[in-house]
Amino acid sequence: METNLISENITPAEIFKKNGLKPLVARIREEVAIFKSQDLDMNKKKDRDMVRSFANKIAKSKAFIDKCRVSFVKKRKDQLKIIDKEGKEFRDTLDDIKKDARKPLTAFEEAEKSRLEKEQLLKVFNEAFDEALVENNLFDREKLIAEREAEYARIEEEKREEREAIGEARRLKEEQEARDKEIRKEAAEAAEREKAEAIEHAKRIEMEKKEAIEFEKQKAYLAAKQAEIDKHAAIEEVKRKLAMESEAKKEEEIKQAAIVAKKAADKKHIRTVNNTVLKTLVKIGVDRELSIKIIKAISAKEIKHLSINY
Repeated sequence: METNLISENITPAEIFKKNGLKPLVARIREEVAIFKSQDLDMNKKKDRDMVRSFANKIAKSKAFIDKCRVSFVKKRKDQLKIIDKEGKEFRDTLDDIKKDARKPLTAFEEAEKSRLEKEQLLKVFNEAFDEALVENNLFDREKLIAEREAEYARIEEEKREEREAIGEARRLKEEQEARDKEIRKEAAEAAEREKAEAIEHAKRIEMEKKEAIEFEKQKAYLAAKQAEIDKHAAIEEVKRKLAMESEAKKEEEIKQAAIVAKKAADKKHIRTVNNTVLKTLVKIGVDRELSIKIIKAISAKEIKHLSINY
């Protein structure tokens, strides 16, 4: 049997979202309205106990939500502001609802307390008066009345001290709530600072990656240029060696040498570009073996709409 007005099977995620507590408050208000619709008589102990028990259920509902909130805050610091706002609103609302639900019992208890105090005071004075009549002595009567008045004054002083103690407890509670609010504020600010630092760090990492990729591109470009230079140098060397041979043989050999040199240069250039792409893929986090497979698939034109610019 549930001891509060909220199902204990409800999860914090269902409660602590924007306006998530409003359905619970509405349900509690409905429960209160149904309870208050009963014809309760505060002169009957049974009815007074029913009101007290129902008010305790409201208090336990508030405690249950607070317990859920504390647990949830530890896991979801980024939702701290929403949780605290909703939690405080819920506590304050439940306090008002409890106060409203307990109003007839509170009124009865205050009236009963006032009645008993008046009866006690009347009894004190009546006893003093009766004792004074029995003793039939004005001095003794005044002395006895003075003692009773002193006792009444002592009782009033104890009540005053009790009220001051309650006020001091309330003041300490407010100070604690203020301290808790400041702690939550500092925690939120620290979280914002950490978030900003994390973003800045991510930006630096991204910039370093871009610079590394640009560097590899530049290396590939220079390697390609050098390959072109080497290709022309090889052709010129072949031409020089064949200069003294017959024109027909010279032309054929030059042609074949040019083809060989071009193939060699192209192969070297392709290998250089592929190595550059491989390094870049590995650098950005792709597994080396998978990178090699990707490059081979692109070279074999197995991936549509994707090619390497050689």
